[in-house]
Amino acid sequence: MMMGLAFLVVAAASSQATQLQRAALHNDCDTLEALLLRGASPDAPGPNGYGPLIVAANNGHLAAVKLLLAHGAMLDAPAKNKLTALHAAAGQGHLTSVKELLASGASVH
Repeated sequence: MMMGLAFLVVAAASSQATQLQRAALHNDCDTLEALLLRGASPDAPGPNGYGPLIVAANNGHLAAVKLLLAHGAMLDAPAKNKLTALHAAAGQGHLTSVKELLASGASVH
């Protein structure tokens, strides 16, 4: 019985991470906010290993970047491949996201 409950908790957390990824990808700030207010971690990596801040920054979604930062997303949290949100935004040429991340204290290293 306890293993079933543990599975449900892990599955729910995994589902929230996937929903966060999808919301960050589409700059869906209403969904991001709702998930974060329900306790989803702003740093939860999705199945691809990228956190929602990296996804938002990679796609130039400044509103989602700001929202995730306001909810405590770690600026320099790396993905499995060591990519950070700043690397993602800069690599895609999203200057407004780069400026926001730097103004918030992101490391350039």
